[in-house]
Formats: sequence, structure tokens, C-alpha cells
Amino acid sequence: DPARTHVREVMSTDLVTAREDEDASDVLDRMAEEQLHRIPVVDAQGRPTGIVALADLVGILPERTGEALRG
Repeated sequence: DPARTHVREVMSTDLVTAREDEDASDVLDRMAEEQLHRIPVVDAQGRPTGIVALADLVGILPERTGEALRG
């Protein structure tokens, strides 16, 4: 019965994440490699703290963002 399916039965556990203290340029590289438009952000203990979008990085790294979009 699909109505009784739990999220854990269909969720992906192979997550690509960024750390809060990670360099934005490194995160941009990972997003380009994985072809992601958004990436979850985790703290030092691996707990989710937010999400960063490719659009969020445009203002921070304008020249690199253009490279990632073309890459």
C-alpha cells in the first residue's frame, strides 16, 4: 500500500554535502562535479544546518560560477 510507505524506504542515503566551514570555491567545484543546483550544509558533527544554492554563490564567486556553469 503506497500510503503506508515510509520515507526511509525511498530516501537516498548517498548524500553530497558541504561543511559550514568549507571554502565556497570548494563547494562550487563539488556542485559542478555532481551537477547540483543546491547542496545541504552540515556542521562539524554532520548535522544539517541549511542549504546553499548555486545562485547563492553567484555574488560571492562571479567568475568561478560562470566556469562551473559552462563546465
